Amino acid sequence: MSLYARLAEQLQFISPTFYKSRYFKKIDGLDSGNLNSRNVEPEMLWLKNYLKKDAVFFDIGCNVGSYLRLVEMILNPKNSYAFEPNRRLFKRLKRLFPKVNLFSIALSDENTEAEFKIPVIKGQEKNSRGTLRTDFSENNEDRFIIEKV
Repeated sequence: MSLYARLAEQLQFISPTFYKSRYFKKIDGLDSGNLNSRNVEPEMLWLKNYLKKDAVFFDIGCNVGSYLRLVEMILNPKNSYAFEPNRRLFKRLKRLFPKVNLFSIALSDENTEAEFKIPVIKGQEKNSRGTLRTDFSENNEDRFIIEKV
């Protein structure tokens, strides 16, 4: 990770609001004219245009919080419920979205314990690529970390 990237990541501790404005800049100001160039999921634009201010939003497997960033501009944070099994991402989400209802669990149709795989690529943990598919191997994956969820 470059020095700039390391410094930028530290901003989440110093000024979460400023960090979010930089990290999620593709989401801020999203409209139909720039949807393709910003390379975001098309349903983000639909949510921005049609989600009612009194809606309740569930983000299951919220990862880095892209959808939380979008809906925090629309909804009361108490109406947002987010679930993220990766402990590192969960801690980051708690810092960035302290008013959202966050849960450090995986959701499933079964009440069981599962293995959650975090790949290590070129020596770096890729937390945002975590998966329940422990048999799947990423390109250039050196090793992986398994957590029980």
